[in-house]
Amino acid sequence: MTESDYSDSAFYVKKKGAKVLMTLLEYINDPKLANQTNRELMQSYTNKLNDIIIRENKMPEVAIYTKGDEYWFYFYIPDAKLKNVKYDVVLQFIPKNDKQITNKTISEYEVKFFSNDPGFIYYYCWCFNKENMLIDSLKFKLNELALKQEPVHTNPDHNLRMCKSFYFAYLVMHKLNLFNKENIAMMHPAKYNQMIINGKIHTDASVRHKIDTTNKINRFERKVEKKIQKLPSEIQDTVDKIVNTVNPSKPTGKSKTTRTVGQTKTTKTVGKTRKR
Repeated sequence: MTESDYSDSAFYVKKKGAKVLMTLLEYINDPKLANQTNRELMQSYTNKLNDIIIRENKMPEVAIYTKGDEYWFYFYIPDAKLKNVKYDVVLQFIPKNDKQITNKTISEYEVKFFSNDPGFIYYYCWCFNKENMLIDSLKFKLNELALKQEPVHTNPDHNLRMCKSFYFAYLVMHKLNLFNKENIAMMHPAKYNQMIINGKIHTDASVRHKIDTTNKINRFERKVEKKIQKLPSEIQDTVDKIVNTVNPSKPTGKSKTTRTVGQTKTTKTVGKTRKR
């Protein structure tokens, strides 16, 4: 498919004069950008996802559901910077015709989207809703302002590309080869249940509250650590012992404590404090 095959809309593909919804890969590969630029973007998002996987010591959570001939993918994707903050991302894959139902992959299925990532809420939500690309049954998890107020300042060009949470979802599927129906079957997808999906997904307001709370905690801990570092070394050692007794997983000052089965191992780091 060439760039001339695409309409002016950032999201729809025009073929022979008719609007056809995008596949996930068509969303990821922006036809308005050079191939090299698309590759560089992909590498950048891949590096960010790999950093998340290393930090969390596991892949982001993914669950698959079937609804007739549709596939629903639920992802619980950690924030790229804030630990203990995660976003709900859902992709609804819809076959365009009977031939696709018998295909071995879902690569050509059309897709609808949902995310409660603040980046999606502030920049893209209204545009996706306008283009009818939001998953209808999950709109109630998003605030009315995001759905109905045009992003005049945050996204004046109504761009729908480069939403980070959808790139991460695509990369997780790519890493696990979950475009292949045989691999999907090996994940033992459950039958779609709207109540289960609704129960998993947080409102964008609750996600925002979690972010604000996490930021407040992080700011407080940084202030405490700075004050501890200004204390004489003897007092620092005493404070470290108290903190490590209360919370062994959160060392401060000059001590680093690692909990093992049946014993506690303490390692001293001279002249170096833990940075957040």
